[in-house]
Amino acid sequence: MNFDWMHAKPGGIRSWAIFLDVDGTLIDLCSAPDAACVPDGLRETLEQLSQTLGGAIALVSGRSIRDLERMFAPLELAAAGQHGSELRFRGGEVIAMTPPSASLAGVRRVLSRYAEGHPGILIENKERSLAVHYRNAPDLRTPTRRLLEAAVRGSSDLQIIGGRAAFDVTSADANKGNAVAAFMARKPFAGRTPIYIGDDVSDEMGFAEVLRRGGHAIRVGDAAASLAPLRLQTPEAVRVWLAEICEQLTSAEAVGGRVWHA
Repeated sequence: MNFDWMHAKPGGIRSWAIFLDVDGTLIDLCSAPDAACVPDGLRETLEQLSQTLGGAIALVSGRSIRDLERMFAPLELAAAGQHGSELRFRGGEVIAMTPPSASLAGVRRVLSRYAEGHPGILIENKERSLAVHYRNAPDLRTPTRRLLEAAVRGSSDLQIIGGRAAFDVTSADANKGNAVAAFMARKPFAGRTPIYIGDDVSDEMGFAEVLRRGGHAIRVGDAAASLAPLRLQTPEAVRVWLAEICEQLTSAEAVGGRVWHA
């Protein structure tokens, strides 16, 4: 399948619904979640796209919606947080997509004790889920995974989602594909061609959902295996492409200069 950006006309782009992962996709990965920052100009690009698309652009992240609000303020976009555990349409209230797990508190206690004895392991509490970051202790990936598997064993309402130097523990029913489906069922997303951009395994369900709907999936980086037939190499490349779309829409000319294909 080829998706020829060169022949995408402004009128066609205005019929898109864009779904964007955040860390590793829109912004560069950092040593700790709190160290991440939104690059200059990105808020303005996203706001312009939102206006052009009638609000049909959403952040789909492992972060909580509260954290996304903090990072991108004063910009307010539609958002799905905690791998689809929560959802918010632009200007609306946060909707709980999955019930809270009674088992999560016990897992959190186990991981907190583990982190105390293993420098470099960072535990991120996200209300309805948690993340274990091992970017600063890459040799602990395997023992951390084993500990998590033991901690959630017997908890049918929890799952482990692998990511870029992190594991997330979240509701078994949460996934980014369900979040995309929920957005696509309502205006301003309904009836549009969905475009999903993400960088890791947690985005694969989002890719599957947009492809099922005749949309387009773009994987950031050079992962060998992915449902996404299209590639952008870095978050900077994503930001440049989004800015180019805005520029071409403003000038009402065909999007030119690049073709990405499988």
